[in-house]
Amino acid sequence: MRSYRPTPRPRQIRSGIITPRTIRLGLRRLGATVLIGCGLLVIVIIGETYIATVFTGAQHTCIVDGPSPTGVQWERILRPGEAMEAVVPAGSFILFPLGRACDYRLADGSGAIRVTAGDWGQTRLVAMLVGGAIAGGILVALGRSPADAPRRNPRGPTE
Repeated sequence: MRSYRPTPRPRQIRSGIITPRTIRLGLRRLGATVLIGCGLLVIVIIGETYIATVFTGAQHTCIVDGPSPTGVQWERILRPGEAMEAVVPAGSFILFPLGRACDYRLADGSGAIRVTAGDWGQTRLVAMLVGGAIAGGILVALGRSPADAPRRNPRGPTE
């Protein structure tokens, strides 16, 4: 009669043990999550602002919603006898501050006055999210170890 011998079990991992490898793995996972989350939020916020700026045309948005120059600046923009409504600004999307800029040509043709309608709150939020993405990238880098790198066969690939 054969004796019953249980099959050997693979070594079981006990929960609650913190090792350098599990810490590195946790750092990598946390860093990747923060990096991806912050990166996606930055893309969404900038994309939403860009679409809101150029949806009806940045020039149209500048004419309808502004921003418009102050009184002293109007004196440099208007030609003698010209009404403010005759001036057509050139609108564009800007990243700093995040929002819209309207360029008004000077009457003498020497340049333009740029007036911005940027949202400083969104600009600060995007800056913080970019900082979070950088911190996530640093966590991913700190979670890497030479021991985790794939090992190469010194004799070359086996066939």
